[in-house]
Amino acid sequence: MKKLLLLLSLFLASSSGIADVKVENFTFERTVYLDSTYIIVSTDKTTNVKCAIFDKNDKPIRVSEDTVTPPLSELIVLSSDAVITSVQCWEQEPGLYEQLLENALLELTKSLEEVEPIKLPSALLEKMFPSIEGKDFYTDETIKVSDLLANKMSLVNVWASWCTTCRKEHQMIMDIAKNTDLQLIGIDYKDTREEATKYLAALGNPFDEIIFDPSGSIGMDLGVYATPETFLVNEKGVILYKHIGEINQKVWDENFAIHLKPNQLSAEEQYRQLLAKEVQDEQDTARSLIIEDQLNTLRSAYINNIAARVKSFWRYQSAEDDWTAEVYVIQDRNGNVKAVDVKNANVGNSALGKSFMDSIERAVYKASPFPAAPDDAVFDSEIYMLFSVN
Repeated sequence: MKKLLLLLSLFLASSSGIADVKVENFTFERTVYLDSTYIIVSTDKTTNVKCAIFDKNDKPIRVSEDTVTPPLSELIVLSSDAVITSVQCWEQEPGLYEQLLENALLELTKSLEEVEPIKLPSALLEKMFPSIEGKDFYTDETIKVSDLLANKMSLVNVWASWCTTCRKEHQMIMDIAKNTDLQLIGIDYKDTREEATKYLAALGNPFDEIIFDPSGSIGMDLGVYATPETFLVNEKGVILYKHIGEINQKVWDENFAIHLKPNQLSAEEQYRQLLAKEVQDEQDTARSLIIEDQLNTLRSAYINNIAARVKSFWRYQSAEDDWTAEVYVIQDRNGNVKAVDVKNANVGNSALGKSFMDSIERAVYKASPFPAAPDDAVFDSEIYMLFSVN
């Protein structure tokens, strides 16, 4: 029996002086398996969340663990026939250190999400899919998973009816089944056939084959520690990519679809990906132009800084305000001048012109070493400057 969304607002003060505060976006679902009842709790809080389960007499029921570790946690009631009427969760108000730590974690998570999705490493990546056997969900016949994967590009999705994230992801899995030529294999993890059957009846069945894993032993062999988890496996049985958590369109495009050949996608999916690539190319071009513009600005400031340093060492009393000359300099990575060539001075009198250019050359050597480049991309061993008196 599934429970509906329950929002709790608890404003109680304990005898220890720790206040209870509101827990937002709290949900729970109930699944009975063997002799226990699994209460799946989801919360948006990051630390210090405690939960209690109550019977029809509003008395707390013994659970295996009362601490919730977001985003999902299991609270196991050690009875399959317990009459559960409510679940209550609260967050203990943290001290200053915990507040600072939580704020830092939230900021870090936000910054990482803005850059790119977090990708967790997998010991199975680029290795053969483990040789495992399981029971067919419908017939209970023993199936060797490697036989299913032979000569077929496959998506193996570990899911459960009690998994709220799986429910959010399910429509995406349905779309993948529709828009690709992939073989979809589902592994029903720590679930019951009754609840899983209701789940598929309500949301649709995208899978070509479902392996039933009520004990979680197959999931353990795959290193599963959070549902949903999804493996992309090639025709040779090698795992190309593993994703932990919900697959959305962005995750699919950036991490799964790039491994597929055009003939493995529907015409609609190919067209959508073509449009996505065009948008990405436009964004990359715009980004490149911005970067190039920024580098040009830095490069200009760098050359002007060197010119100003040369000018500070320059001395020549006979120069007039409109005199200019072209200056070519070779420097090493530390800004040490190796060679100087001054030419094309716009001075009418040749004798004065040579003296003017010699004074610039002396100033360049005196200015050595030059200021450091602000970025490696800006540094150039050959520098051109137009020297101007004013």
